Amino acid sequence: MRTALLSAAILIFHSHCCWAGNKAGGAKHQAAAPLTRCLKDTNPDTAFGFCLQTAQKGVAQAQFRLGDFYREGLGTGKNAEEAAKWYLAAAQQGLADAQYTMGLAYFYGDGVPQNLAESAKWYLKAAEQGDLNAQGNLATMYYRGEGVEKNIAQAVSWYGKAAAKGYAQAQLALGLLYYHGDGVEKNAIEAEKLLRKAAEQGIPEAQLNMGSLYLTGEVVKQSPAEALKWYRKAAEQQSAKAQFNLASMYYNGNGTEKNSSEAAKWFHQAARQGHAMAQFNLGLLYYKGDGVPLDYMKAHVWLSLAAAGGAENATGLIALVEMKMTPAQLAEARETARKISQQKRS
Repeated sequence: MRTALLSAAILIFHSHCCWAGNKAGGAKHQAAAPLTRCLKDTNPDTAFGFCLQTAQKGVAQAQFRLGDFYREGLGTGKNAEEAAKWYLAAAQQGLADAQYTMGLAYFYGDGVPQNLAESAKWYLKAAEQGDLNAQGNLATMYYRGEGVEKNIAQAVSWYGKAAAKGYAQAQLALGLLYYHGDGVEKNAIEAEKLLRKAAEQGIPEAQLNMGSLYLTGEVVKQSPAEALKWYRKAAEQQSAKAQFNLASMYYNGNGTEKNSSEAAKWFHQAARQGHAMAQFNLGLLYYKGDGVPLDYMKAHVWLSLAAAGGAENATGLIALVEMKMTPAQLAEARETARKISQQKRS
């Protein structure tokens, strides 16, 4: 049962940044009291009124929070277009949070027509003000050539700015670029430093990669026990790759005592997420009764899903399993596999 090595994926999540309430906003002196109520009132029904009143006077902070109210449907009905209108008004006054949010809006077409060039434009404005989310997302757009001409050097630069400020997703992305020598000179030592920083902040893909570094002994002293530790951290955050790797280590007794039951548990968790090799291995365990009760129906279910996912050798093993099943059992197993597959797609 093989253990996957380092992933080469570059991924920065484009998540909406909730209102922070502490950025500069150009509030006028006479609007101070309503602005305070807008920002501090915990009752959205009353806060909405104060925000609307203050936003109409051109106060950027109020415009931004009013956008949040429309986006979330707090104190008013949900209205993505109205939210985008107020976010844009705040962004045009230089509010970094609003500029970042407009980057998101144009990236996803949320309240405005999707426009990746506009998304990159607003991310750049926020990034130049030091917004870490914007820096990370702008770097990803340069890396992928989305909305801007592909430019790995720019990607590295913006990832570097965000990583230096402790932004974990940027540390992960930059670490992978250094590891693979993608746009920068290959530097496994620098890659390990960045991946460790991201892993210590709880990023599951970074934890997965730290596990792989310790398993292979690349850059760090080889330690299956350390690999097991990092794989477990990522597995507990639902990383299917880490769950598969952790299961493989338990099955092989690598870094821990051999434990087929524990292996089956983690193979099952990865299998439920659609990991084809985990599905194959789980099916094999049910076929052999190794770590789980012998069960040909369950073996058939997981092997069928593995075959559909492209796992090698699954088809041949399915034929052996079917020789030990009744027609009724076979029909039930196929229906169970169909339901699991539907749940995964929904």
